[in-house]
Amino acid sequence: MSKPSTINSTSTPNYVWAITLITILLLGLNFVRPFLSVIILGLLMAFIFYPVHKYLTKKLRSSGRSVVATTIFSIIVMIIPLILIVGITAAQAVKLSHQLTGGTFNLNNQSITGAITDISNNINQKIESAVGVKDAISSEGVKGFVSDLLPKLANELGNALVNIASGIPGLVTMFILYLFIFTAGLSKGSKLVQIAKDLSPFDKKTNKLYLEKMGAMAKAMLKGQFVIAAAQGFETALVLSLVGISGYFWFFGVLFTFMSFIPLGAGIITIPLGIILILTGNITEGSLILLNHFLIVTNIDNVIRPKIVPKNAQLPAALTILGAFAGVAAFGFVGVIYGPMIMIVITTTVESYIEYKKQNAKQPA
Repeated sequence: MSKPSTINSTSTPNYVWAITLITILLLGLNFVRPFLSVIILGLLMAFIFYPVHKYLTKKLRSSGRSVVATTIFSIIVMIIPLILIVGITAAQAVKLSHQLTGGTFNLNNQSITGAITDISNNINQKIESAVGVKDAISSEGVKGFVSDLLPKLANELGNALVNIASGIPGLVTMFILYLFIFTAGLSKGSKLVQIAKDLSPFDKKTNKLYLEKMGAMAKAMLKGQFVIAAAQGFETALVLSLVGISGYFWFFGVLFTFMSFIPLGAGIITIPLGIILILTGNITEGSLILLNHFLIVTNIDNVIRPKIVPKNAQLPAALTILGAFAGVAAFGFVGVIYGPMIMIVITTTVESYIEYKKQNAKQPA
């Protein structure tokens, strides 16, 4: 009986194996590229819920039953609320789209065209009193520009919603794929980590430090940053509702939550909005929006982050925004989350290499 063939580790140079492995990995990434986003999401969610899986495994004394229970639990606490929020947000987005198209959207009980007229008149009065020039800004020209721009924005928003609705079969397919990846991540998580260690060219100590640091930063980014972003986003949406821009709480809450993953966040919208309200005579409402952003929203980050995100796991603001924009370019809207995660991998790798060089420098020759 012939013995099974084995690979002779001395007959093939290491660089050949390295080139072959890198080539295969790149080809594999290109092959699964259409599903890369859902693969990353499934693995990240498995990473988040892995402690729940470990706890249930001890209680149920079965890894298989624990995987099923953890999957159901994740759907109840994450997927179902997400579907409800997306549904309500979509309905409010459709309403906003129709109001923008029909020109019936109001800022604190004032139409957009009326607001433009008031702003133009106020600015013209200031310019005339300063330099003596009358009617420097044409309110009709500004209204024409805005009346042309807003329907286009509304149509783009409407088209995006139509695309989401028409893509339901694709979403079902993605959800099924997500479930398989999520359950595989739970049941085979330790094996996947071991495979990563086996493929790594580093020693065991370096691998352990590298994976622990990357895991800590990933947890901090996922849990900490999401809590902060949601708090900032929905608090800002609540303030907009209080000042009269009501009926869009969930839409603005979700929008501002995603915007809060990048520096300035919801301020990209709320700061100009507050200034517009002040210029149109709504001084109290405009001031409240601006004060809320500069005094409350910015301090939500300052108060929450030190409590739930360790200092050594925080990503600098410049790298966060770079990762967010690069992520959006690569993965679309969800890249706001994926981009900073990839940046964490890059920075962790660089920092681990620097630490490795320092340790080698300390060792006697």
